[in-house]
Amino acid sequence: MKKASRLLSEVLTQGRALGVVVLACVQDPRKETVGMRGLFTQAVALRQLTSTETRLVLGDGVAQAAPAHKILLSQQGTGWMQDETGAFDKVRADYWPDDLIRHAAELHPSPVTVLIPTTQQAAEDTLPPSANPLGEADPAPMGEPRVRKPRAPRKPRQRAQESHDGDVAA
Repeated sequence: MKKASRLLSEVLTQGRALGVVVLACVQDPRKETVGMRGLFTQAVALRQLTSTETRLVLGDGVAQAAPAHKILLSQQGTGWMQDETGAFDKVRADYWPDDLIRHAAELHPSPVTVLIPTTQQAAEDTLPPSANPLGEADPAPMGEPRVRKPRAPRKPRQRAQESHDGDVAA
């Protein structure tokens, strides 16, 4: 997780010069679900419930200039964003209600086929792997990590013992 955060931070700071676009969306701006908010160059506030949420998305002192909390429920897809000059613009995104999405899904079903294993295949998958007759380890199937045996615990080091004449013996 730390590596992913570090890499995302690097993409957000250096990827812009290469034309890389990163989009992060949250449903509740009061929760810290997207770290590094300050590294995102643009913020769009769609309809918010309170002026506090508007400030959390767009910044302090913005609730009057860009009142995202005053967008009506009937105006889904409307929002506020800050342009390059610092001014706030009202924007409109395409909004598809749930009924329209369901209708489109019925008209254009996904061509994806899900293969359900037979009872025999499911039973075979639960068996332990058989030993290779050549004594070699079975290669891991494509896409699956190789299973390793756990290491034995380390034995504690023994201190050097002194011999009778004062010399240290190993």
